[in-house]
This record gives sequence, structure tokens and C-alpha cells, in this order.
Amino acid sequence: MKLAHVLSIFGAALLLVPQTAQAADWPQWAGPTRDFKVHLADDLPEDWLGQGLKQIWRKPLGLGYSSIAVVGDRLYTLDRDGDTERILCLSAVNGETVWEFSHAAPHLDGMRTGYGTGPHATPLVIDDQLFVVGTTGLFHALNAGDGSLLWKKDLWGELGGTFLVRGYASSPIAFGDSVIVTVGGEGQGFMAFDRQSGEELWRGTTFDNSQSSPVLVDVGAEGKKDPILVSFVNNEVVAADPTNGKELWRVEHKSGAAYNITTPVLDPENRHLFISSAYGGGTRGLKISRAGVEEIWHTGRMKVQFTNILWVDGLVVGTTGNVGAVILGAVDAESGEMLWKDRKIRRSQLLNVGDGRVLALSEDGELKLVRIGKEGVEILAEVEIGESKTWTIPTLIGDRLYLRNEGMIAAYSLR
Repeated sequence: MKLAHVLSIFGAALLLVPQTAQAADWPQWAGPTRDFKVHLADDLPEDWLGQGLKQIWRKPLGLGYSSIAVVGDRLYTLDRDGDTERILCLSAVNGETVWEFSHAAPHLDGMRTGYGTGPHATPLVIDDQLFVVGTTGLFHALNAGDGSLLWKKDLWGELGGTFLVRGYASSPIAFGDSVIVTVGGEGQGFMAFDRQSGEELWRGTTFDNSQSSPVLVDVGAEGKKDPILVSFVNNEVVAADPTNGKELWRVEHKSGAAYNITTPVLDPENRHLFISSAYGGGTRGLKISRAGVEEIWHTGRMKVQFTNILWVDGLVVGTTGNVGAVILGAVDAESGEMLWKDRKIRRSQLLNVGDGRVLALSEDGELKLVRIGKEGVEILAEVEIGESKTWTIPTLIGDRLYLRNEGMIAAYSLR
């Protein structure tokens, strides 16, 4: 590894979020801090969702489930038209296209697209650069201002990463001057590239990749930053040093179909990490550090398929199930005890909006604001906002909500 790279990492104080991320930005998968936590505008009316939402703009969009990154007055997402994938930059003000970058990405032999063609991953915006990975593993770095190509990699064809029949889905993550992606394979589970040049900085750790996205988890003591790189990969959770890719620890977590999709979430006070999958995987609580990991509990009663999980005030929350009824449930984060399930909230993507409240967007387009507690869930307000197959997690910044499904993208005001 280059000395300059090492110095840039430590000189940047081991940043855990992109350097240009502001309070009013959503520059990556799962939000500014990559944990689905949202800061609402301070002056919103108390019953902001109950008063309904005002649509600001709406426009057609191609196929795909990539969520929406927002920096300043620009939105970034991906879609597909036939064998072509597009990287899109839209105006947050009116939805008009600022620029688009199109490239050929025909589905590969063996891919199954019955549950969606992709693309699935979410763009990463840092400084003036945009990093995206399409459904066939094509990794592009673009100028975020005008969409011009900086460099590209082929994670499957060129680098021999783990082939996924439903498409590549893991979103890239920034660390210092590097961008890190999960690739998969012998000695190259993680790979890091120089953000400016695309030069490979390191590769490390062996695993088969999955559809989950990696996170940087701070395990430092006494206010000192000490991030480790964690990813929920095929049949296990793996942690590595983000400066060089050296493996720190791993924990087995098998699911029947090897679909580990959820993003790991952290209880920051206790340094407990939570993961969940369906097909027999269940949910695990892990006590983690740089030095090692200890399983604190496992339950098969919470099994989240392809939506996300949250840590909310001592609870692990998600919509559980993969066949039949998929409904909201909560597990005690300390004991792993299943506390309740509630059929009023069906399969949904979830955002933690503070004060025990969760915003749930169902696959049928129902948006509900609920209050979560150990005794159960209370619905505070609900509106119809989307259509069927709304599988993409919404982006919420201040008083603006952005969402998409397979056929459209829209912006709403919470006022």
C-alpha cells in the first residue's frame, strides 16, 4: 500500500462518512451515517404525515431498485432499459434530467431476472465524484458534476468476483481517499481503489459475496475513532481492517438460499451488531470489537428477507417472513426474545425518524408513521403514496421525501 494512502487515511481522522456529506445530504446507501437514521426538519408540524404529503414532481423512470442519493440540489440513481443501464443525475427541484451516462449491460448467462432486472445498488457521492455498480458488476467512477467517465472496473468479468444470479447489489463505501467494494473470491472479498485514479490499493479476505452492502463500524473506546469494515456476505459475517483488507474475524450465518441481504446495524452504546435473513437464517446479535466477536443470541423467529432492519431504543425491528404474511416484528436487542409481531404493517422498508418513531414504506406503496415500543406498535398516521412493487427504500432529507418504484420517481413535501 502506498505511504501517501496511509497518511491520507489517518490524516483524515478515519472518517466514517463521506467528507462532503452535510446535514441536508443523503450521499450513499442507508443515509448519511449508513444506518437508516433520519434527521427531520426541526420546524415540521407535529402531525406532519397526518396532514398528507404534497407532491412536488413526478416522472417516469426505467426498471431498477437502486435507491436515491441526494447531494445539494441533485439526485443520483440508476435504471435500466432493455440491455442498457443508465446512471442518472436529476434536479431535486423539478426532476429534470441534468445528465445521464448510459452503457451496455446485457444480462449474463445464468442470471434470473423474474424478481427484477436491477440495477440494485445505490450510488455513492463523495466530493465531486460518483461511484456506482450495476447489476452485471460493472463499476463506474464518474464526475458528479457532468457525468464524464473517470475510470471503470468489471468486478465479474475482469476481477472474477462472486457471480450472483439475481444481479450485483452491494453499494460501494468510502474510506479516506479510497472507495471499497465487496467483490468476492480468494483473497479479494474486499477490494479498495484510489478514488481519483482507480488504481487498486489493496485486496484482502476470502469470501463469496452476497447482496448486502458493507458498513464501517466504529469500535473505538473513550471517544477515539476506530472503524472496522463489516459485511454480511454469503453464509457469514466478515470484518476487516479498512486500511489494508486484513481479516479481523468472521461468524457463520447460513440461510437456505444463501440470500444474506440486510445491512448490518449497530447498537452504538453496547457495540452490538445485528443481522437478519430469511430461509432459515434468522437474526443474530453479536458483541464486536476489533479483536474479536461473540455471539450473544440467535433467534429463528425474526427472519427478514430483502427489506432492512433497524436498531430502535433497545429493539431490533424489521418485517419478518419470506412466504405468506410478511409483517412487522420486534426483538429485544439484549436477550433476543421475540416481543411482538403486528399484521398492520406489511413488508416494508424502514427509516428511524427519532423519538421511537419509524417511517414504514410498504411494497404496496403505503407510507405509515408508527411508534415502536416493547409493548407493540402504534400507527400515528398513514397515506397512500406509491404503487405495487415499491421495493426501494425512500430518501428523506429535512422536509423532502424522494421515492421510486419500477416505473417512476417522485418528490414530496412533508409540509
